[in-house]
Amino acid sequence: MVFTKVFPNGQILKVRFKPQMLVGKSCVWNISSAIGISHRQLNDWEKKRKNKRSKRLKNLMSGRVGAASLAFIMRTARHCYQLLDPGDSIAFQCEAVCSDKQFEVYKKWLIDREKDPWQVLKDVKGFFIHKPIKRTGKYIYDEVCELELKGKL
Repeated sequence: MVFTKVFPNGQILKVRFKPQMLVGKSCVWNISSAIGISHRQLNDWEKKRKNKRSKRLKNLMSGRVGAASLAFIMRTARHCYQLLDPGDSIAFQCEAVCSDKQFEVYKKWLIDREKDPWQVLKDVKGFFIHKPIKRTGKYIYDEVCELELKGKL
């Protein structure tokens, strides 16, 4: 899935949500984002082409929209988390030119503002969240308590 937003100053934000790896019946999804000046530049980034447009996006800070882009990325991540099947997870890594700064901003946002339990991966400057599998049956403790109340134990 790809989410795109055009800002008033002409900058284009593209957020990509794609499956990265399968683990049993579960899937690890990756979120990546880029801000550019044209759809062609963003498509070259997405397809990892080795041309001038793609290299320019990788090596320069081209985004000038500030917190609006961060808010859109976080809303998109929250929306994608709600769409996940139980057992799936989301991971994303800070790969900007100033990745330390990007990591600190995302960390502050995810820890302070999000109610979902994001895990911070400091060694790779990334974040991870797992959607728990919902139990269909009762927990064994609840079953034992019910049997005690009924006097069958």
